[in-house]
Amino acid sequence: MVEGFDRAPEGFNTGLTEGFEAYDGPRITSFTKILEGVPYPENPREAKESFKPVGTKAKESKIDGSVWEKDTSRHGGEQWKVWKTKRSWERGEQPASVWPDGRIRKWGDQNK
Repeated sequence: MVEGFDRAPEGFNTGLTEGFEAYDGPRITSFTKILEGVPYPENPREAKESFKPVGTKAKESKIDGSVWEKDTSRHGGEQWKVWKTKRSWERGEQPASVWPDGRIRKWGDQNK
């Protein structure tokens, strides 16, 4: 049993091998998106507890260390600017553009 989580509903397909158990809780949506192949299942607006402030506008993921800023340009719709590391953000490298649902819209310098 995992403290703070309820057992996932019977028949919930986790894709895990036998011997693992799934629990329903605040991160079950993120877990499901990871299984579906979404690279960034959480963003600072939907999972505030998973991010900490960096600078005045950015948020750093407590999970993978990526740095996120809301893209205010509005070119191509609502999206986030994402750097894989705090160091790449500090260096001013070109970020990836990520849709709110976690899909990559456009890769940045870090992935070339």
